[in-house]
Amino acid sequence: MVDDFLALILEKMTETYEWNPPEHNSGAPYEPPLFPIAQCLKGLKTYKGLDLDGATSITEKALAKAGLGWSSFSGIDGEEEGHYQFMKCYQAVQYPKGLGRLAYEVARALASGKSFVVIGERPGFAAAVNFCFWLQVVEGEGDIVLSSRDLAIVIGCKHATAAIYLRRMLDLGFLNRTKPADKGQRLAAEYRFIGELEPCGVLKPCRPTLAPSDGS
Repeated sequence: MVDDFLALILEKMTETYEWNPPEHNSGAPYEPPLFPIAQCLKGLKTYKGLDLDGATSITEKALAKAGLGWSSFSGIDGEEEGHYQFMKCYQAVQYPKGLGRLAYEVARALASGKSFVVIGERPGFAAAVNFCFWLQVVEGEGDIVLSSRDLAIVIGCKHATAAIYLRRMLDLGFLNRTKPADKGQRLAAEYRFIGELEPCGVLKPCRPTLAPSDGS
């Protein structure tokens, strides 16, 4: 049975939620239009443990009960786009559970839905670059906090491979390290994504003008 409470929440969301497309380095936090719905569903104990198909089905039924569709939400152009985005957002709030950072979850959903080309690089490294790009979009003017272990979880590779990707992004000029890791306090390093997105949809490195650090 569809929960009347969920239908009510979805109806209220369409009345109050405003969405504006993201601008890279705008400084404003960004989330996909349907991300709050995925969060809402995950937070309702009635639907605890729903898989992706179940979550999508129950949300569509609740939308219909409220007289709504995916396209009722600001920023969604059609039912197919809304359906796809909700699935990606629901996957994001479910994974990676160990990170506990909303920014990681949103960036992962965005990178899954919209990946840019990194010329001359293998898919794994390109995935790492795309994730860091979107994580910077989500964080706005703030630095991104990222460890090789967390990156490995997000893009699905080995810890050692993720460490190589991070070093390569630094060397090529996709990332600039703004704060080193503090192993004693178990704090990950902080970075700034300094690569550039060209109008043709290519992410290219931007080598920093300052001399590189001493590697600390």
